[in-house]
Amino acid sequence: MSDVLDLVDRDTRHRYLERASKDGYAVLPDLNSRKRRTQPAQQADHTEDQHAVVSSSADGTAVGTSRSTNTNSGANSPEAGNGANDEVPLLAKGDIIDEDEEDMSDEDDDDNDDDSDDSKSKASLNSDQKSTTASQQHMSKRMRVAYWSCFSVVFSAGVACIVLLILASPTCDNNATIANNTSNATLGLSWWQRTVIYQVYPRSLQDSDNDGVGDITGIINRLDYISGLGVKTIWLSPIFQSPMADFGYDISNYENIDGIFGTLADFDRLLSAIHCASMYLLLDFVPNHTSDQHPWFVESRANRSNSKRNWYVWQDCSADGSSMPNNWRSVFGGSAWQYDNMTGQCYLHQFTKEQPDLNYHNPQVKAAMEDVLRFWLRRGVDGFRIDAIGFLLESASFENETCNVDGVLTVNCSDYNTMNHTQTFAQPGYLDIVARYRQVLDSFSNASQERFMVGEMYSPALADVVELYGNSTTPLCNFPFNFLLLGLQRGDWNGVKLNETVSQWLDATNTSEQWPNWVLGNHDNSRVASRLGSVLARTANFLLLTLPGTPTTYYGEEIGMVNGNISWNQTRDPSALNTGDISKSRDPERTPMQWNSSLNSGFTSPRVTTWLPVASSYVDVNVAEQTDNSTSMLALYKELVRIRSSELALQNPGYRSILATPSLFAFAREYNTSGTTSQFLVVLNFGAASATMNLTVPGLAAYQSTAHTVLSASLSVRASAAVDLTNLTLSAGEAYLVRLTPVS
Repeated sequence: MSDVLDLVDRDTRHRYLERASKDGYAVLPDLNSRKRRTQPAQQADHTEDQHAVVSSSADGTAVGTSRSTNTNSGANSPEAGNGANDEVPLLAKGDIIDEDEEDMSDEDDDDNDDDSDDSKSKASLNSDQKSTTASQQHMSKRMRVAYWSCFSVVFSAGVACIVLLILASPTCDNNATIANNTSNATLGLSWWQRTVIYQVYPRSLQDSDNDGVGDITGIINRLDYISGLGVKTIWLSPIFQSPMADFGYDISNYENIDGIFGTLADFDRLLSAIHCASMYLLLDFVPNHTSDQHPWFVESRANRSNSKRNWYVWQDCSADGSSMPNNWRSVFGGSAWQYDNMTGQCYLHQFTKEQPDLNYHNPQVKAAMEDVLRFWLRRGVDGFRIDAIGFLLESASFENETCNVDGVLTVNCSDYNTMNHTQTFAQPGYLDIVARYRQVLDSFSNASQERFMVGEMYSPALADVVELYGNSTTPLCNFPFNFLLLGLQRGDWNGVKLNETVSQWLDATNTSEQWPNWVLGNHDNSRVASRLGSVLARTANFLLLTLPGTPTTYYGEEIGMVNGNISWNQTRDPSALNTGDISKSRDPERTPMQWNSSLNSGFTSPRVTTWLPVASSYVDVNVAEQTDNSTSMLALYKELVRIRSSELALQNPGYRSILATPSLFAFAREYNTSGTTSQFLVVLNFGAASATMNLTVPGLAAYQSTAHTVLSASLSVRASAAVDLTNLTLSAGEAYLVRLTPVS
């Protein structure tokens, strides 16, 4: 019997059921009997399958009968009859009696009448025992079938939902990243040494929701294209919550995604998809300043005694600007100081006034920004590009900076670019901050995921930039961006100057510890094809992808995108708006990606107004057009990346200059292992006419008779074709990659 019914003899129970039937109550089967059967084994000999069934008399009255099966007879059980005097609860008609909950006692004053009725009930129960048993078994079976049917439906639905979620999620080999790192380790190189970095300006890659601005889902939708280029690392310009005074470089929440780009869930989907493709993701970390809408600054400007006051740089000044703390200027024009009415002081901003500088003399600021790195590292990002590293600290003395005006050193300076930034740039102690960033990243590195950091510093002093490598005792960035090629003017793109520029960086670094890298374009500089023209843009990409070290490509450079034509009324860049000088605008190099020749170039729907106008060149210069063209810039780029990724001599840093003339630049790439030498010769013609050369030089003589061209910039040669290095002619803008095989 059940735990309750074990205490009730059958006489009392039947009396209760008969009374209930007379009053019109329905007694339903015990749906909890399955739980009863799961009691411990020591209760097994008291276990019952107890049910009540409903039958109908001829006049329609519901009659309740029960069936009890017990391994020990209920009449002889020591527990039987203990509840004979318990009270039967009052029920309203139509109520359902739950046999496990109801007290089966009866305390009516007419006990003798009840005893007589009980005797009759016993006789009736005995005579109907067989039919009751059959009915009970039928009802019990029906309830079990119903129960398991419901359970099966719910269970099946749950399984179906799980399957759908799995199918909808990105599928990939969970060991893809680990396997890739293992392959790198075989060569003695890390993933960031073998990769090509592809910079995505999120506002301009792909708009998925037709608001005219690119977003995270758009990047996901174009991930197959990026992966198809052969590049392995994506660097995203800022996507964090921001009022967009400087299009994401003014951050109001470092630990959330701006709604214009999507959500944290969207970001997680992107990161998962990138890792599934055995690729890596770098985020833009902007530590020098926040938005003036960041909660830290809102508190800081609330009053002078606020706990966040010293998180920013405040100094006394006059409201009319007649008395400033010093003559420091903003990169974007005007004074670097902004008066704040709320507290009557000025705060420092080395960029826009909406970007107040953080005070890195305050240890709390340092700790808070390190926590920002940890937040994203925990989500799984592979590394960071550190923005504006040189601006992190400023002199605590707040002395004036000088400038040279007509040969005279003065403090009466109005142009940031003419000043000597001895108080605001690369100040003592800023490398200690970078060292802490390195330590944070290293604490998250492991055998399957090495974390990476690259620093941004524009400085006329190469020593300042190289210093960002650190040393074996205090490592800093894996490498700082090398902007030497980016800084060359059109006239500098000749063999002599290029040879000098490449040697300048390699001579300043130790390639065994200081890995080289090269940058041709980014979101702050005019596009390569606009600087050099479409022909030399191909040659420049050929150079970028064959030099030793890690190359960085700005989105659209692989198809030769040029600057867009942005009128003053269309200008969005604060660098131009704050100075009134459209030549300072960076908008032209930030126009939407050109995917096809349709209106808006496939970046968004045709009728949508884009955040910047699509460059007019989209009709002819676009991905769709070049995908179908076997000699296009896109085809060349993909082939260069493919060869670079498959040849050890092009992955490792071995380099030797061979030839430099006003038109020609040639160098060798070498890799030696186990007595075997792999050697390539790269020859480029940056001149305006064809040029012939003799490349018989010491160290190459043993290879002369078996030199074979692997690839040409024009793609007129894409297979192994024998070449005579003693009489090699290249047309204007042409370049050759030649494999040198030792004579047997």
